[in-house]
Amino acid sequence: MVSRLIRYPIQIPTGVEIKISGAELTVKGKLGTLHHMIPAQVKMNQQDKALTFSANESTKESDMLTATTYALVKNMVEGVS
Repeated sequence: MVSRLIRYPIQIPTGVEIKISGAELTVKGKLGTLHHMIPAQVKMNQQDKALTFSANESTKESDMLTATTYALVKNMVEGVS
């Protein structure tokens, strides 16, 4: 059972750029640039000004990695805003 939080997309505020290159995520804003490698077990999609997350597999490890990645990326977006 994956965390209920990941059901809600992360909204990308104005002035924040998201770049996905393979497994690397780059978040750039007025306060700086942050990078994070997305685990292979996590699927991330960018739709307009929102990021959504899901687990590629239905295992406990994948669910934990998905929830952790969601929290890290959400904090990255807030940190550069």
